[in-house]
Amino acid sequence: MVEHPTMSGEAIEAAQSRCFDEDYRQLGPSIYRTLETWLLGYLALRDSPNHVLRAKARKFAADIREAYPILLAGRLLGPTRETRQRISGMAMQFYRELGAPTIGQRLMSIAAVGLAVWTGITLKLGLFQHPKLIRRSFRMPSNERKGRDWTPIGPSDVEPFALPD
Repeated sequence: MVEHPTMSGEAIEAAQSRCFDEDYRQLGPSIYRTLETWLLGYLALRDSPNHVLRAKARKFAADIREAYPILLAGRLLGPTRETRQRISGMAMQFYRELGAPTIGQRLMSIAAVGLAVWTGITLKLGLFQHPKLIRRSFRMPSNERKGRDWTPIGPSDVEPFALPD
């Protein structure tokens, strides 16, 4: 899809894949970084004198609590030991600040681990993935035929419709 003066399409895709893999390995899944940002927002805004900002803090807290079920999957399946430890520490901070998970959230955590394992298997085996992009080229008419393929008509080119007598 991209033309580069010195790199082939395959080389560009390989470099992009390496970058994504390294980003994931070093930073972990983006959902956990998002939760971390929401917690920082909650902590900064929860005691604000502005009622709108306090409401925003409550929204951050509610969104974090809704995400509790994904924390176990991150703690068990994160890409590196450091990432798993960071997610574990983050979960403990969430529980201290916002309360422990409910029984329902604990059960959903187990289901989330199962779904994460399933997703990992399907990705590794290439099952149930989106189809690869296929580029198709179509032959265009030559310049001398362009005017004959389609000619727009205006209102003056249309004869009025008349009913038969």
